[in-house]
Amino acid sequence: MISLQNVSKLYESQSVLKNISLSVGKSEMVYITGPSGAGKTTLLKMIYLAEWPDEGEMTIGDFHLSFWDSKLGWEVSKSDISQCKPFKITDIPYLRRDIGIVFQDFKLLPNRTIFENIALALRVRDEKESEIKSLVSEALKRVHLRHKADSYPRTLSGGEQQRIAIARAIVTKPQIILADEPTGNLDWDTAAGIWRLFGEINLSGCTMLIATHNKDVFTNSGKRVFYLDSGELAKEVVG
Repeated sequence: MISLQNVSKLYESQSVLKNISLSVGKSEMVYITGPSGAGKTTLLKMIYLAEWPDEGEMTIGDFHLSFWDSKLGWEVSKSDISQCKPFKITDIPYLRRDIGIVFQDFKLLPNRTIFENIALALRVRDEKESEIKSLVSEALKRVHLRHKADSYPRTLSGGEQQRIAIARAIVTKPQIILADEPTGNLDWDTAAGIWRLFGEINLSGCTMLIATHNKDVFTNSGKRVFYLDSGELAKEVVG
């Protein structure tokens, strides 16, 4: 579902990620950990192409991004890797359609209701209004906040806002969920509820890649853990 081979990222000629190779299977949940500045956020950003790798190969869902060429950009194939076509910026939304993203700081729109925040991704796809109402209601039910549909983000607690951010991520029924320190701003009890919710989403068949510095989350989890250090993949263990 996700595969990186010898992927590197430079900022102003300084390496942020160096020769990263890892894979995440369909319906698997894995963790990325490491100290601040290790490259966790940059790695997630590359997967949904908010940042572009400078070297290496990536397979994200049905897309294979094979190498960098300054004139062509990444080459991509949705089926046969040997029949690649030049990857265009306009292809990015199609890659992202199967990816839901959960941020540490929620990134909810303060001037829109909870319903409108979640519905936005569906409206971008020109879904029918009846379908939007059904899908948003279903997503809110999964995070146990259907009664907050007409509220605004400022009226919700931090834990509730993160649950809404998760509902927004899952409303399009993506194959992949990426989460970047999703409980970093929450107290332990609230965070525990978020982790239980992630477990439920994973059991429904969603592939999940979660960046966290909290070792308690993955210790004895039985899930694979990738340790980043100074932009390098230092080790892979089972939590």
